[in-house]
Amino acid sequence: MSRVKTITRQDLLQAGATAYLVKLITHSLHPIAVQDQQNIYALNDVISAVRHQLRHPRTRPQTQLALEQLLSQLISRLDNVIEAPFGKKAEERIGFHIDRILGRSPSQKPHPSPDD
Repeated sequence: MSRVKTITRQDLLQAGATAYLVKLITHSLHPIAVQDQQNIYALNDVISAVRHQLRHPRTRPQTQLALEQLLSQLISRLDNVIEAPFGKKAEERIGFHIDRILGRSPSQKPHPSPDD
């Protein structure tokens, strides 16, 4: 079972959102928990609310820019964003995915033995 990524209004403020944007984004959301008198929201719900607000036709350009910047920061908090090895040879792509499965970083690759 995977853990749900969470975020608070304070986290959104620290990410650069204004108090107005934080209220605008979270007013329709239901908190999944309350801790230390702070509402805790599911990160996926907040991302959906930001995307919904971006689609609103009356959102001003300055607000749209702030929402887009916030959205990119929120998406970067998700662990399910995987770097894609575009433009590499087939062997390099396969090696990349093997390393991801084994949990190795490129610097942790085993060194070839002198017998090879």
